[in-house]
Amino acid sequence: MTSTSSPLRNRLLFASTYAFPVVAFPLVTYGWWRSSGGSWRFVAVVMGVAVLFGYLMPWIRRHERSFGSDACDEAASTSMSGSAGLQPCHKRST
Repeated sequence: MTSTSSPLRNRLLFASTYAFPVVAFPLVTYGWWRSSGGSWRFVAVVMGVAVLFGYLMPWIRRHERSFGSDACDEAASTSMSGSAGLQPCHKRST
């Protein structure tokens, strides 16, 4: 099934991906700082986890082929098709 991108979809995707975080990140950081009693260490951990799993992990997943993970992709696709769980990916050197 192929769908065409509508201008509204593109604007909403841009807003949720780039514009909202630019505005919300400082506000949420300030909120965590206030609620933690001024502990910047705590705020750094909380916001770091958000950045790690919200931006860094998806970026790694999108670019993992450039890291040489073709064997892992193949193993993941076969394990998801009917296996009872995720199988560890071990590359073989040939």
